[in-house]
Amino acid sequence: MVHGRRVVQRPVKATLEIQGTMMDQGLVSPPCLWVFRDGRPIAQVVLRQVTVGEDAEAGIAEMAHMATAVRADEVVAIWESGDMARATGRHPDCPDPCLNILLDGAAGRHLHRFPYDVLGEVEAATGAVVQTGWEWKQPQQQTDPLPPPSISAMLQFRFADSLPLSGDPVEVTDNYLRSEGLPGQPGQTAVVGAGRQGMAAASARAA
Repeated sequence: MVHGRRVVQRPVKATLEIQGTMMDQGLVSPPCLWVFRDGRPIAQVVLRQVTVGEDAEAGIAEMAHMATAVRADEVVAIWESGDMARATGRHPDCPDPCLNILLDGAAGRHLHRFPYDVLGEVEAATGAVVQTGWEWKQPQQQTDPLPPPSISAMLQFRFADSLPLSGDPVEVTDNYLRSEGLPGQPGQTAVVGAGRQGMAAASARAA
C-alpha cells in the first residue's frame, strides 16, 4: 500500500515547527531519519556529536541501521543544506539556506525543499552583522532527486541479512545494538553506530 503523502505530513509539520524554534535561537535542526512501516511511525534517529568529514558522512549513512532493523517500508530523511555541508566538508546541495525533507518509499522518492532567508543588521559599534530573524521563501518539490552523498548512502545502506529474525522491531534493534557491543534495551534510548568518534541517538517503540 502506498502511504507517501500521509506519511510525510507528520514529520514535515513537526520539523518545520522545530526548525522555526531553533532558528529563532540562531540554530538549525541536525540531520535525522524518521522510520515508518505500514504508514505508522516506528522510530526516529537524530545524528549527534560527529567530527567533520568522513566521520560525519559515516554517521549519517549509518542512521539507516534503525530503518533496516525495524524493516521500514518508508523513511523520511531531514537535513539542513548548510549544516550538512559544514559537517561533511562538501559543497551545499542548495545555493540558499534550506531545510530538506526527503520521502523514500513505495510512492517513489520525493524531496521537499524549504529555503529561507536569514535577516540581519549591521551593529554600529563593531560593524558586525547580527542575525535579527529569518523568513521562509517559496517551497520547492522534486521527484527522484539526487541527494547529497551521505544521504544517498543512508538510503542505500542495508544490513538486514546479519540480523536475527523477529516480529518485534524493538527486539530486532536491541539485538543489533548488542551484536555491535553497544547498550540497548527495548523501549529505551540507545546508541547506534556513527563512526568511532560519532554517535546517533535513536529512540524506538514497537509498532
